[in-house]
Amino acid sequence: MHLSIDNISKGNIDNSLLTHSKQIAGQEFLGVDVRIKNAITLKMVLPAILVIVLGAWITLGKIEDDVRAAAGASLKSMLSTTQQAVRSWVHEKRSDALLWASTREMQDHSATLLKIPHTKVALLSSPAQNYLRNWFRPVATAKGFKGFFIIGPDSINLASSRNENVGNVNLLAKQHGFLDKIWAGETAMSLPQYSDVPLERGTSTDLPPTMFVGAPIYSSSKNVSAVLLLRIDPFTHFTALFSSAVLGVSGETYGFNKQGQLISESRFDDDLRKAGLISDGHKSILNIQIRDPQVNLLHGEKSVEPRNQLPLTLMAESAIAGESGMNLEGYRDYRGVPVIGAWLWDSALGFGMTTEIDVEEVSQFQSTTRLVFIMFSALSILTLIAVGILFEKNRAQAYAANVKAQAANRAKTLFLAAMSHELRTPLNAIIGFSDMLVRQYFGPLGSDKNKEYAEDIHTSGTHLLSLVSDVLDVSSIEFGERSMSKEQLVLEDVVSECYAMTAGQAQNKGVGYTKVVQENLGSIHADRRALIQILVNILSNAIKFTPKDGEVVLRVADKNGCSVIEVTDTGQGIPADQIPTLTDPFIRGDIDFDKTQDGLGLGLSIAKSLADLHDGEIDIQSTVGKGTTVTITLPNGAARLEPNTQ
Repeated sequence: MHLSIDNISKGNIDNSLLTHSKQIAGQEFLGVDVRIKNAITLKMVLPAILVIVLGAWITLGKIEDDVRAAAGASLKSMLSTTQQAVRSWVHEKRSDALLWASTREMQDHSATLLKIPHTKVALLSSPAQNYLRNWFRPVATAKGFKGFFIIGPDSINLASSRNENVGNVNLLAKQHGFLDKIWAGETAMSLPQYSDVPLERGTSTDLPPTMFVGAPIYSSSKNVSAVLLLRIDPFTHFTALFSSAVLGVSGETYGFNKQGQLISESRFDDDLRKAGLISDGHKSILNIQIRDPQVNLLHGEKSVEPRNQLPLTLMAESAIAGESGMNLEGYRDYRGVPVIGAWLWDSALGFGMTTEIDVEEVSQFQSTTRLVFIMFSALSILTLIAVGILFEKNRAQAYAANVKAQAANRAKTLFLAAMSHELRTPLNAIIGFSDMLVRQYFGPLGSDKNKEYAEDIHTSGTHLLSLVSDVLDVSSIEFGERSMSKEQLVLEDVVSECYAMTAGQAQNKGVGYTKVVQENLGSIHADRRALIQILVNILSNAIKFTPKDGEVVLRVADKNGCSVIEVTDTGQGIPADQIPTLTDPFIRGDIDFDKTQDGLGLGLSIAKSLADLHDGEIDIQSTVGKGTTVTITLPNGAARLEPNTQ
């Protein structure tokens, strides 16, 4: 017998009970001892309530600790991802500079300029000057460089994109050691600094920030005869790497030099102008010292001491000392706002970087989590009380009923069983939600902001790199803001790294995990971070949707000038009519072996978009009940590298 909740909610308990009693009344129940055993009373409910309250108290403390720990893991992941992105970008620009410095045109015309008097008139009138400018113009357009310099041994600008610079001592001659590295045969990247001339004619007379990458120019005798410098706009390239690495609403990633000076653009320029730290029309880059104002400047408070006498922030002091660290208790940033953060000093790059997020935002998430958990606990308690009252009421009615009518008593007993079944369903849902909060700290928790923040925490925890970052990636891809820093990569090394990153997931799941790589596998011209993200997303999906004792196989080979990567699993499979939509955002197949699997359906969408940016493609083949094969095909590029055998 099934007595629906609809009947109960409409006040039809008596009618339903009467109907079922009449159905059973005509039947004989010989030898049945009509009794109500183990009646549930309020006295029995009280211990359960105490258990819920105690469990909630303990769990809330653990959740708050876990939220901080998860935030710290996300900060470190975002910081590491940003560091690798900056290193890749610097490597790319150094390679560009070395490539153009090694051309025959650059070497020959530099030699011509070295032979004439190093005066503005003589240098500007040389045909080599015009040739180099015309030759460099398409290079600047293709690579985004803002200008070039050729510097002689006397530090004089022999050639430049601008007449104002020719014949003058180069700006970087004042930076001790920078040009010396290039004269010694190295390539070098400068930190952001003020330009010596306005970069845009007819605009402001202010000298904007600029950067340079330099490489040696060799003579026919294989000696360094001159230096090539390429000018870079830090707003277009350098600071964009930091501004895209954002956690939550208040998060920020930025770089700073040895003097504690901000060398990337702050995302809080408007706040800094209101606080009087920068003037209207100016940017924070090179204008902000990473110092602790001792008060929250956003609240209108003013520091007692002049800013140049204030101490560095806790983060900046540690990083400039060459330390890497993390603080989850809270400290003041350069605005005086309490934040938590992770930081490092990169000696190879010559500057520090940090990822921070406001303490208030983390606390708000903790408060929301606490409130949701308390609400579920309270609902559990109310449900238990309602169950106790309901069953106590029906127990009394059962004892008061006509014990001589066995059929009626039987109907009442069945009624109690049905009610128990119906009420256990919502109670199980409540227990399931509570378990989700413990095991999935950042599930959907109310507002869109909480959901978005929870998704960032879930993504950065499962991928060091990355996440920093699937939603910053879907948004950046959709708005065309995701830039590719492509380089020649040893494909076997990248595949092995991704395999190692996901091996623990397979082991914990009890899934067999095999890698099959073609011998003498070559290289691929790709963005390292994007390639890792493609592989890890697809490998993680395969493992996630493969049941215990299943098998996931990763195969990599070169075919027809392309790198072909196949990921095969023995999971539930996907219906053919759903495959075309699987790479759309927020789409998941309907047939999952385990409907409790987490995720928003973004992994394949991001992988497909990143593959498109590499002129590649992703193909999905699946059979329901047998498994799925995802094939990634990416063009290799012209160059070849030998695999790393160390």
